[in-house]
Amino acid sequence: MPRMDEETQTTLVRRLCDKIRKNKEKITRSEEFLLEDADVVIIAYGTPARSARAAVRAARKRGVKAGLLRLITLWPFPENVVKKVAKKAKHIVVCEMNYGQMVKEVMRYCTEDKISFLPKLGEYPPTIDEILQVITQK
Repeated sequence: MPRMDEETQTTLVRRLCDKIRKNKEKITRSEEFLLEDADVVIIAYGTPARSARAAVRAARKRGVKAGLLRLITLWPFPENVVKKVAKKAKHIVVCEMNYGQMVKEVMRYCTEDKISFLPKLGEYPPTIDEILQVITQK
């Protein structure tokens, strides 16, 4: 019969969390799209990333140097990639179908004045036009 006492559970959970922390660079996944010269970077995860990619293309056609950082894993959070992108970008748009969970993580790695937040609640992801509106805000 397995032991289910607090000490055993604490040991097991700590072991798993430590294992993930030690290997986070191997675990985290992201995709960069047109970031080489981007002044405006959209950070998105899941379904909103599809709209964000199209918005980047549309912004580029309008002369805005936009790019996309698509996060594939959220935990552990890909902090090194976000730090690198945040350092270079003039404006970061965090696009999520939530009300601020991912943006809080991004805020840990860059100044708040660089960030615009596009939360989208409900069943539909943000539209290309909604994203373009935020991109051109700053």
